[in-house]
Amino acid sequence: VRSTFAVVGDLMGPSVNGLDRLVQVPYGCGEQNMITMAPNVAAISYLNAARRLTSELKQRAEDNIAMGYQRELQYRHSNGAFSAFGEGSGSDGSLWLTAFVVRVFSQAAQVGNLATDPSVLSSAAEFIASKQNSDGSFKDPSPPVHSEMSGGAGEGAGLAAYCLLAMVEAGRSAGNVDQTISFLEGSIDSGF
Repeated sequence: VRSTFAVVGDLMGPSVNGLDRLVQVPYGCGEQNMITMAPNVAAISYLNAARRLTSELKQRAEDNIAMGYQRELQYRHSNGAFSAFGEGSGSDGSLWLTAFVVRVFSQAAQVGNLATDPSVLSSAAEFIASKQNSDGSFKDPSPPVHSEMSGGAGEGAGLAAYCLLAMVEAGRSAGNVDQTISFLEGSIDSGF
């Protein structure tokens, strides 16, 4: 029997230990790539805020983020959308995945020094806006293959809120944002 005893000087100390395991090389299809890229962004953001980001871990995470960005561009459609297998696969672009890509790319540009092509984010935001219904809700023409990655935000108010966050993070402040807010307010008033 072996036991370990650790004394940590701050409340968040235990959560910092092991975060380096989140820093992984992205791989797989468009969805898997983002599932493995996003933790790199979250880890670098958190560790930087906690002032525990080492230069080695930062470099490793930034390299992974850049690699994930380049990989994800392979799954981009000409209309700005992203899908699990790309445009040539015959599948439509996924609204949820496109919103996820916009959010992660926007955050990566802020914390991971990722040089993103502004047209990638703007065309993705245009795709998101094009899938908005007249009542402000959204319908995903091609829901994620890995449905667990949407975490309950795959339809209704959850999807609308997620698309709203993506549009705002992409710098879109047009009528689509106002429409989505109105839809969400109505959803709250009606109890979802």
